[in-house]
Amino acid sequence: MKKIDLKSALIGVFATTTVMLSLGATGSQDERAISPSWDDSQKWEWTILPFVDASGNLKKIGDPGYEFVGCNQDLRTSIWRKRIK
Repeated sequence: MKKIDLKSALIGVFATTTVMLSLGATGSQDERAISPSWDDSQKWEWTILPFVDASGNLKKIGDPGYEFVGCNQDLRTSIWRKRIK
C-alpha cells in the first residue's frame, strides 16, 4: 500500500486554503477593484506647501488631518490633501 508523503499533503492543504481565502476576499459589491470605502461623492481639500521657509530652513510640513500626496522637487513644494466629505 502506498503512503501519502506529509510534505505533499501540507502543500496541497496550503494551496487549497490560499485559493479559498483569495476567492473570499472580494464581494459582489466591489466595483473595479476599488476599496468599498471609496465612492465618487468624496470631496477633498488640497494644499501646496513649500519645503523651505523664507530663511531657507526646512519647514515642518503638513497640517493635522492632511495626508501627503506628492512633491515637486523643481518647485520645492509638496502636495497635501484632506477629505472634507
